[in-house]
Amino acid sequence: MTNTFLCFAIVAASMAQSAFGQSAATPANYFPLEAGNRWEYQLDVSADRQIWQVTRQETIKQNTWFLLDIETVRVDADGKRRRTGSTQRWVRIDGSRLMTRRTSDQEDVWVDFAATAGQPYPSPGACHTKATNSPHPDNLTVLFDRACSDAGLLEETFVPHVGLQSFSMDSFVGSRTWRLVAGHVGGKDLAF
Repeated sequence: MTNTFLCFAIVAASMAQSAFGQSAATPANYFPLEAGNRWEYQLDVSADRQIWQVTRQETIKQNTWFLLDIETVRVDADGKRRRTGSTQRWVRIDGSRLMTRRTSDQEDVWVDFAATAGQPYPSPGACHTKATNSPHPDNLTVLFDRACSDAGLLEETFVPHVGLQSFSMDSFVGSRTWRLVAGHVGGKDLAF
């Protein structure tokens, strides 16, 4: 049995130029997938980091998939870094949707970038969601209901031509937010 939950997205209607001088948001550029793209996030309550990197592109069943390596790094008080975990996720853009692959025969919607603001769309593991306005006109924010705290994910915010800007998760000590602090996207280094 497959559980399908609903997800709401906040899609801003603005078509202004982005801060990077590129055209406004389109579904494919909310999470730019290209081998070598890299995002580094810092946890809000420590110096701990998560490093996400697109390491490879592969055609699987006539679709172009990208392998996203995610590494968690503990940063000690003296600044020393040590790897504490890693995972991999296959992702692809399918029209307006960011897809993820659970098994060789099953893929799921991670985010629907073209969803109508406040309208649900099917997404496994997302539980029930609610929406608020994004503070920036081109950003897209997806909010997940706290009733799904076992799933952990509370919120994700995507920025055009940059990717995932931040994500918040529930933990046994409360909500924790990972914020983008550096990246390399489309051949350009980014710092925040």
